[in-house]
Amino acid sequence: MNVNTSTNAKELLKKQHESCSLHADRIKKALNEIEKITPLSQIKIANMNTHELAITELLTGRFAKLQDTLGKKIFPLILIAIGEDTQGMSFIDRLNLLEKLGYIDDAQHWFDYRDARNAAAHEYSDSPAVMVKNLENIIRLAKELLAYWQKLGQKIEKIIMQ
Repeated sequence: MNVNTSTNAKELLKKQHESCSLHADRIKKALNEIEKITPLSQIKIANMNTHELAITELLTGRFAKLQDTLGKKIFPLILIAIGEDTQGMSFIDRLNLLEKLGYIDDAQHWFDYRDARNAAAHEYSDSPAVMVKNLENIIRLAKELLAYWQKLGQKIEKIIMQ
């Protein structure tokens, strides 16, 4: 890898860092609003007003965007910016390398985020119990993802400054 590749990756990493920070900010705001209606129940889900529905959409949408941006953009850019050769690597191999390098705690846990994102993307209006379960899972994982993003964001800032 040449210096230009690393420099370009750092520039792109900075832009994606800003994007992820915005997603994280929106998730925090949505979580603050969701706290007002928890604990969730099937009755609450069935009777949500427009504001509550919008907040759940904001939470699930921004969770998905943050998780997706990290996996598809941030992770590859980190590896390029620090000089790792990732050509021909599968996604799980990249996750394992990021885990080995200390950028993620558990590569397999990353799939929990992806599964939750996928489950939240499907509407289960005929099953309020499934909706409650999925939303509770997103709330729990969104809090974890925010804490992870805070730590990773600091590491990214150090990479950008190098």
